[in-house]
Amino acid sequence: MSMKLHTWMGFIFLSILVSCLTVKAKESLQPLIFKAPLAYPESFDWDPSHGRFLLGSITSGSIFSVSPAGNVEEFVNDDDYAGTAAVLGIHVDLPRNRVIAAVQNMNASDAPYSAVAAYELDTKKRIMFTELHHVGVQEGEKCMVNDVTVDRAGNAYLTNSYGDFVWKVTVDGMPSVFAQDTIFSSQPVVVDSSVAWWGLNGLAYHTEGYLLVVQSYSGTVFKVDLESAKVDVVNMKEQLASADGVVLQSNGALVAVSPEKAWLLESKDNWESAMVTDIIPFDPLDSITAVAIRDQYQIYVLPSFISDSIDEENHREEFLLREIDFLKESDGDDPLWIGLIIVVFILVMLAWRVHTSQLYKNKRKV
Repeated sequence: MSMKLHTWMGFIFLSILVSCLTVKAKESLQPLIFKAPLAYPESFDWDPSHGRFLLGSITSGSIFSVSPAGNVEEFVNDDDYAGTAAVLGIHVDLPRNRVIAAVQNMNASDAPYSAVAAYELDTKKRIMFTELHHVGVQEGEKCMVNDVTVDRAGNAYLTNSYGDFVWKVTVDGMPSVFAQDTIFSSQPVVVDSSVAWWGLNGLAYHTEGYLLVVQSYSGTVFKVDLESAKVDVVNMKEQLASADGVVLQSNGALVAVSPEKAWLLESKDNWESAMVTDIIPFDPLDSITAVAIRDQYQIYVLPSFISDSIDEENHREEFLLREIDFLKESDGDDPLWIGLIIVVFILVMLAWRVHTSQLYKNKRKV
């Protein structure tokens, strides 16, 4: 077999392989569409023990599940707040077999109402309900519980977007103000004045013993030590304007989302500083509010379509979860691509050996 034929066969094989992988990648990034009339989910997380997403509704105040096939089931419709409050944060606490919800009354004319609730993943039984609007909030002040995360011991941490501080709620439901620092309220505003009140938002627990918290109106990322509650600004060249939900990946990178984009952040000094290594743009009308990770590698974002909920004539029935993929991750972190590189390397080496062997035989004949 001639060298030219070997080369052409190699090109054909690699083309087919790359085409198959491209098709597979495109299929894997298809949105997960589901029907949930007027649900307008604002928060979500992946429940690996039951193979489902759990989503919190901003309009009904309920929690519902969505399977990878798009099947929807009601998970919790708590009489204490469903229909009068919104679920703005969802976190699956797998070690304790529970899901934690940040509950907020969105009606500005009503008295402030912020709470945190927890339910068993298996039985859906409520195991905790704690009101927060009287904890660290003075009479007449506004408060808004927004996002929630959990540390290794099971303590929940929740952001107050109005008051720019972080609550802590123990496993048995005891609340307190955990981190309240002037460094939170002294950051410059980089968003439109209409949302300049939207302070601390998404937060994530890092296993090294601290929280990473984003602030919407300043685009600042904070590092909050869990032992001392000391607050530091993570030094960055780029501000994450209107940042909302965040999630930490298993490789230590942070994914943050806003209605307009997703950022991939990495740090080489334990989050004393960080840099944006990739950005994915969104359609602002989709109103992306949250991000979660399924099975360690798959990143999903949630278009909430909140602006549609304001229109009384708009009766949206279909919603979706959209999978995204950062180029940097595809280049280095995805096992599929690592395997492809190894396979291609082996094939190239085999082809080289065949070609050199053939050349040697041809020289001997001459």
